[in-house]
Amino acid sequence: MMKRTFLRIVMVAALSCLCLAQLSAQEDKQDAKGTSSFAVVGDVQVKGHSSKWLKAAKWIAERKPEFWFPMGDLVDEGLKPDQWEAFREGEKIISPVSKVLPVLGNHDHYTKSPEKKNIESMPGLYLENFSVPENGPEELLKRCYYVKTKNCLFVVLDTNCFIEGGNPKKLLSGVETPWLRKVLSENKARWTFVFTHAPLYSSGRHGTESEWLRKEWCHLFDEFGVDAVFSGHTHAFEVTKPIRNGVVAENGKGTVYYNSGGITFSDVAKGDWYTDFLQKEDRKLMIGIVELKDNSAAITTWDIDSGTAINTVSLKKD
Repeated sequence: MMKRTFLRIVMVAALSCLCLAQLSAQEDKQDAKGTSSFAVVGDVQVKGHSSKWLKAAKWIAERKPEFWFPMGDLVDEGLKPDQWEAFREGEKIISPVSKVLPVLGNHDHYTKSPEKKNIESMPGLYLENFSVPENGPEELLKRCYYVKTKNCLFVVLDTNCFIEGGNPKKLLSGVETPWLRKVLSENKARWTFVFTHAPLYSSGRHGTESEWLRKEWCHLFDEFGVDAVFSGHTHAFEVTKPIRNGVVAENGKGTVYYNSGGITFSDVAKGDWYTDFLQKEDRKLMIGIVELKDNSAAITTWDIDSGTAINTVSLKKD
């Protein structure tokens, strides 16, 4: 009797080990899948129903990227529910096939005064509209966060840092920057991409407004080998040469800064010492698609009206 009981125990234990091994193998198989592609969308900034936004959303959905990043200013006035409904018209087209990872823009917490001036307020409707990881600093929860996949680290930053009665620059320097350093220092992913609304290098409209961000963050991007930083705000498509320590570097030895063209309206950049390619005509409807492999990545910018690729940036790993 004791012998039979012992055999049953051994068999149950063996089956349990087999099940655990199978489960572990399944998890390893799932974990082996890296991010293959993601889309970068410039300022949508809708005020109401937008045929341009719906056209862009359908184009993205057809390509089925794993993630898509709207680069802030998703609406024109962030405290108006009807404008968020207009943004969701396009979001609903993409969401069944691609996970949205939004970036907070300045217009996403604006409202207009009777004198048509922008008045800042907390981004309540923006925060209600999206489900993102709550792994950022408590003061900026859901406004900056990160997502890890097998081969990528995505870090979304808040360049506005607006809080009622507070100092945005002090909050960014004192809270967000230390958090960013910690996230990057613990990163072991093959690829690292950062997403901001305000650009760090831009020769387009508003480009000089955030030069102070270079001093705040670029040394961290250099230190921890960030591959590319994607931004919006200027509405002008422009991509830089690889930059490290404030000068042009070799491919794979510096960070590429990519500024997205706007959706509702676009503008042109002037070009500067760091510019590799820029938008030469306004009113272009452009989307960036990033395709990843183990040792290389391609950032291709598409003119979706003509269906042509207007620029491709190739990133390489040793």
